[in-house]
Amino acid sequence: MSDVVELKIKVSEKDGIEVYSFAYDADRISPENPVTPVLPHFGVGTFTVKRGEPGRLIWGMRGDPGGTMKVELMRDGTAIQTREKSTIPPGETRGIDYFDITL
Repeated sequence: MSDVVELKIKVSEKDGIEVYSFAYDADRISPENPVTPVLPHFGVGTFTVKRGEPGRLIWGMRGDPGGTMKVELMRDGTAIQTREKSTIPPGETRGIDYFDITL
């Protein structure tokens, strides 16, 4: 069994979201640890995590106040975490959200 696991993010059902970006922080505890950009192509991006190590997938959104998008974290084609409506806060044009990940 490999210590490295490939995961995918899938973005869909965007409403009022103009731009979004993702990054994976392999050690969400240490501010010195660099984050790795996750570059979606047609709404799907791929990144790797180490089994047993905590990490955080972070995303930023820009668009209309209250804008939403669905974000799914996928492993082998199956959603392991889902945010049905990641939302830009009312009155704001930017928002952030995240999934904590430990496999």
